[in-house]
Amino acid sequence: MHYPGQGQPLPESMQMDGEWILRGKLFLFHSDDKPLTSNQPCEIRVANTPDGQRPRGLEIGYVAKSLGVSIDELQRMNRYGEISVRLVAATAAGDRSHLFLTTPQKTVDIELEGSHSVATS
Repeated sequence: MHYPGQGQPLPESMQMDGEWILRGKLFLFHSDDKPLTSNQPCEIRVANTPDGQRPRGLEIGYVAKSLGVSIDELQRMNRYGEISVRLVAATAAGDRSHLFLTTPQKTVDIELEGSHSVATS
């Protein structure tokens, strides 16, 4: 499945190095922060686009490590539409939403704070 904008670079106005998984909704970004530790949660950023959307971004190193692939391989899969996304929204107060990223080899579950939910449709 290929989502709108999937694999395309983020616009310069977002001032982040990354690429879309789903244009205007979800993206991967490169973090300038320290290297990942084994139990570190996924860094999630909320951005603003010129058209007023507030997409959520996932730190690419975390996602690649969770999927057991290199960053280059993750970007290749994204550009070829080999990554799919499914959101399971929180159903009760205090619950967290879960974002499932799936590649041909593996699915990773990223827990999202309620304020970081991502619409995938």
